[in-house]
Amino acid sequence: MNASKERKFVWWSHGANATRSTAAFFVKCFPDFWNYRDNESARRATHSFLIPEGCEDFLIITNVRNPYTLIVSQYRDLVDQAVHEGKQIHNFKDWVFSQDYDSLDLSDVIRWNITGNIPEHFIHMESLEEDLVKLPFVQTWLKEDSTNYVILEDALNTSIRTNVFRGESVADKYVNGFQDISDMYDQDTAIQVVRLFGGDHYFNKIGYDIDSWKS
Repeated sequence: MNASKERKFVWWSHGANATRSTAAFFVKCFPDFWNYRDNESARRATHSFLIPEGCEDFLIITNVRNPYTLIVSQYRDLVDQAVHEGKQIHNFKDWVFSQDYDSLDLSDVIRWNITGNIPEHFIHMESLEEDLVKLPFVQTWLKEDSTNYVILEDALNTSIRTNVFRGESVADKYVNGFQDISDMYDQDTAIQVVRLFGGDHYFNKIGYDIDSWKS
């Protein structure tokens, strides 16, 4: 339910995929970028995967993230919450095996099936700047006026190149700016994560190596 009617795109926002940074980027570049569920600027984007009225034929785009790091990020948020509340939580492997496909609420496939649409462009968290700049409507906008390059650089510098949300969870561990998962996985845990995200076709569709948990 986030869209720009001038640029004719709908953006589906799925949390923990640099979506707040992406929303800020789009708002800076496209003033009409709007949250149509709450009827306010999409700087406060909605996670609704519906399509606003009048936008049925628009390009659909969405942020994605390597599922192996996405689920670790969610787990570390839960660890943070458990510590704050003085509660115990399973270790990562036991927690992963306690989840199921429907309740985890991380799989984009479930949302795509609900709407009957699959996004036409994926904005990968790991190549965020590159994927944003090469979006077709961004390229068209840049060609329209040379001053748009100045706006673009400001949007990238303030919203994308500077990650103001990094380290929100005390349990977060980073390597080269991304969640460190080096000590989190074995083969069984990785196979379970693939199941939770709907199978290897999901990895293939969004362009992630199914063995990337090893690196």
